[in-house]
Amino acid sequence: MALKYNRILIVAASMATPRAEVKYINTWIYKLVNNYPDLHIIDKSKRGLSSRALIRESLLEDYDPNLVIMQLGLSDCAPRYLQENALSTKIINNLPGSLKKTAYYFVKKYKSRRMKNANVNLEAFKKNFENYIIRAEKKSIDIICLLISPVGESFKIKNPEIQKAIEAYNNVLVSLDGKYSHFTTVECFTEKTISEYLLADGHHVNESAHNIFLNKIAPFLS
Repeated sequence: MALKYNRILIVAASMATPRAEVKYINTWIYKLVNNYPDLHIIDKSKRGLSSRALIRESLLEDYDPNLVIMQLGLSDCAPRYLQENALSTKIINNLPGSLKKTAYYFVKKYKSRRMKNANVNLEAFKKNFENYIIRAEKKSIDIICLLISPVGESFKIKNPEIQKAIEAYNNVLVSLDGKYSHFTTVECFTEKTISEYLLADGHHVNESAHNIFLNKIAPFLS
């Protein structure tokens, strides 16, 4: 079967990367490369990658792909104890090691993770994605965006607002899907279907889940 694309750029965060429980050969990216040898695949996945990186030409124009596959968002939306750029955060981070450790002990004891402290707020998240989508549209580049996957119960206990945040940020992505014809969102898991695939950390997934990611992507390639 003929393929629609010949040069694919992958822009993804830690969900796509290998870890102790999931070796590189078991990730969806490796499987994509292995299953489609005729495709030129440019892997720019990186742990902790957020939508802030989307404004860089190094994640689009420098590679001139036909298709971009995206999988990021949790680093953007995850509720935090403190705002990343707040003065208090900067002061704590500049303390000597033992004092810094003590300061964060009390932060975690008396504060809770809140959506308002996310590293990238909803407005900025939408702006970052829309900027990228518009630039891709001008070059007739299609984008497939895997929605942020739900987390497990153990993760929700540590971060009670996390699922609310995931849903809000996914809603932004879905709204952009409705606005731009070349930007397509793909839901891979729901809260009900994710549990059997989760690793001990409650948000990354096992090899079987990577097979599902690949199976969700494959129909768009031909």
